[in-house]
Order: sequence, then structure tokens, then C-alpha cells
Amino acid sequence: MKQLDFAWSNGGYKKGKKPELFLVLDCETATLPFVGNMELTTEQKQKVSIAKPLIYDLGWKIVDRKLNVYAQHSILIQETFFVPAVFNTAYYREKRPQYMEKYEAEEIVAMTWNEAIKLLQEELQYAKYCTAYNAMFDFKKAIPFTESYISHLYSANYQAWEDNQRKICNYIAQGGKVENPADFDNMNFRLRGTDYPMLDIWGLACNKLINEDKYKANCVKTGQVSRSGLYFKTSAESTFRFLLHDNDFVESHTAFEDVEIECEILIKAVKKGKLAEGIQYFPFRELGTTFDYIFDRKRKNGKPYHSAEEIDNIIEIMYARWEEYEQTTGFSNQLGSYIYQLEAFKQQHFKQINKNRFAKTYCTMLEQQIARKRKYAENLVQGGESWYRIAAEIADLQEQLDHFEIYK
Repeated sequence: MKQLDFAWSNGGYKKGKKPELFLVLDCETATLPFVGNMELTTEQKQKVSIAKPLIYDLGWKIVDRKLNVYAQHSILIQETFFVPAVFNTAYYREKRPQYMEKYEAEEIVAMTWNEAIKLLQEELQYAKYCTAYNAMFDFKKAIPFTESYISHLYSANYQAWEDNQRKICNYIAQGGKVENPADFDNMNFRLRGTDYPMLDIWGLACNKLINEDKYKANCVKTGQVSRSGLYFKTSAESTFRFLLHDNDFVESHTAFEDVEIECEILIKAVKKGKLAEGIQYFPFRELGTTFDYIFDRKRKNGKPYHSAEEIDNIIEIMYARWEEYEQTTGFSNQLGSYIYQLEAFKQQHFKQINKNRFAKTYCTMLEQQIARKRKYAENLVQGGESWYRIAAEIADLQEQLDHFEIYK
């Protein structure tokens, strides 16, 4: 991708005043080459890939508040894209022909990792902020881990490093978490000894652009929600759809093309006023839950804002996720509670209910309550205290359970 000259390099910009510039970056990643041969489920591989990302496609633009472009690059990383054992672990590996067409047309260039990072360092000095739609992933995971991989790849101790990474990947696949260091800096992107102030476009979008009823209503209507159904989808794609008023827009999932839409989202957020610097954890939570929104959003006549069909679509997504969980986790219990409450809500307002979904989630809750009360009763007996009141409560819960069991 041809680099554009910086406007002030030949005589300044607007009579010598330098603009406020933003470097907007995106990347596409694979993971460690041995992960493809590990005996893991799809979900386990996804966990490992997110924790151990290797960049094969890197793109960025430098823009000002008016979306004037000062530099732009689209880069394939030689040590990852052109190594099948690495690239074949990528989620979007089927895009290889698309990349090769762009490469042959000189719309994307190939560089070693060190060449790409040297160029990035040179241009970061011009930007007030480095930004990405998910700054946590790009600046705190993908670039640092690719840095580590490349440095070890060209070292004598690569095999020992890889052996250690195998152990870590197995640990992650089994549900282990690799915590951030205690000195984690959520305000700056540190690259080879230099700190660069960050903005997280995702957080800016959630706070300034999409935290409104119109966006949430569209998400419920079109099913643009998280995998659990509990949160509104807040990806760059869903945000851009809202800003473009086009529910059919599909994100490219190639770095440079995604940077283009992220630039537009950033500048729309910039125009909304003061910018919150750094990374905001879990910005999607700013929008609240779909459950609360459905319950709270009423028309003037007190009737639900959403149709029974729209509510049912959300319940179906929640229920599918609920069935995947072991019914003992806190999140699973929360989902189950929301499902039977939404079914009851639908029955109250629309005289419609899926008895099977309602009964299965409600019965699970009753079973858990009975188990907790029985344990409590056992402790009372061991302590020589009266347990008759608890026994009566257990009997009442068991009667409810017996009643709803027939609908499961």
C-alpha cells in the first residue's frame, strides 16, 4: 500500500500548525504452529488462539479529526503468513487466495516482522494516540506475543521456549487463565522500550455512539447479541451497521479493510467530545443486558416494546448457550433464571410460553434450591438444632418440582 506523505513534511500544515493525529491499527492472527495438531475441541482451540495470537496481517492508517489520511499500510508478515503450519491455524485461513490476489496486485506488501515493527515505530511518533477497536487484544496481546515469538524464532533457545508454550497452551485449554502482570498499564502501548498513549475505539463506541435505545432495539430485532444472548453485540461490524443504517454490512476481517471502518467509528466518537484514554474493561457492559432492556422497555400503554417473536429469538439464543453449560456455574444459573422469567413475561403479555424451556430452567433452579436446603438441614441436625422448618420448605419446593417435571 503506497504511503502518503505527511502534510507538514513539505512546508507545514495549515500555516505550521500540526494536526492531532490518530494511528488506527488492526491485525488478523493465527496461533502457534503446534496448536493445529493438539487434540482440542473447537472452543479450546479458540481459547488458545486468543491467548497466544500470532499476527499474519497487519494494517494501519494515520488520520486526523477530519479523516484526512497521512499514512497507510497493509502488510503480510513473512514469518507467519507464508508458513503453512502457522497460517493454517488461522480462523480465516480460507482467505489465502484473496490475500494472494492483493499481493500480486501490489495492494498489500510482504515484510518481515522486524521490518513492519520498525515502520510502525517510525510512524507512531507522529500520532497523539495509537488506537484499535479492541486495544486490549491488538496492543496488549497480539503485538507483544508476536514480538516474543519472533525473537525466540531467531534464537538458539526456540525449542525450549516452544516446549514451555505447549505446557501453557494445555493449561489454557483446560480452563486455566494466564493473568496480566501486576504492573499492567492500561493507558499506554509499550513497544520496544517506548510508551505510546492508547485509545480503545470499542470503549469509545460503547460510551459515545451505541449506548442508546435505538441501537439496543435494533439488536433485539435483528438478533445482534452475544453468544449467550445476554449482552448486545458491540463489535466493529454491528456498530458500523448502526452508523451506516445497513444491517447487511459484513466486516471484511482483513486488517486494512477493517481499519477503514474503524477510522470512521473513531472519528464519529471523537466528534462527541472529550475522549477517555486507555483501555476500558468489558465496555459492552455499558449497554446493560438484553434481559433488563426487554423488561424495562415498555410502550406508553404499558405493553412490551418488543414482539413475542423478538423476545422468543433472544430466549432461544440464551437457552442454546444454557444447555452447553454444566448447570452448576453462576453464569449458567443466571441464564436459567433469565430464561424462565422471560418465558413467564411472554406468557403474561402475549399468552405464549414454551413450557419445555420454562420447566427445564425452572426445575434446575428448584433442584439447586432443594440441594442447598438439604445441606443446611444436615448441618442443623449435626448441631442439634431443629430442622422441621427447613424440611417444610424442602417439601414445598419438591412439590413444585414434581409439578413442573411433567413439562420437561
